[in-house]
Amino acid sequence: MKSLGKYLPEDKFLIHGDFAGNNALSDGENITGIIDWGNSAYGDYLFDIAYMQFWQDDPMHFYAGVKEQQEAWGRNVENYDERVRCYLLHIGLGAIEFWARAGLEDKYMRDKNRILKILES
Repeated sequence: MKSLGKYLPEDKFLIHGDFAGNNALSDGENITGIIDWGNSAYGDYLFDIAYMQFWQDDPMHFYAGVKEQQEAWGRNVENYDERVRCYLLHIGLGAIEFWARAGLEDKYMRDKNRILKILES
């Protein structure tokens, strides 16, 4: 993470900090609201992308799809790979710390393996 810090932007945006499907409300076709803003902060909007990505069964597949969509929209996001990777590691370390405190070894091992997969990619 330390070596990736140089790629993080100075610009800050409102981020949710805990964005996933369980915090989105829908009418069945469209997102109609976002709830649970308890972890909101100002930061890099790619943090929310990384948060959603980390909790996917195959996080690197999700990553590839989001990056392709950004490019299809003509968004060339500077240092995209490095920024998302840094946030993925940050999220993963926070997760395994939580599971270790809670004594949930199975979830700890699952997320430790996610971190190792991120480091290998």
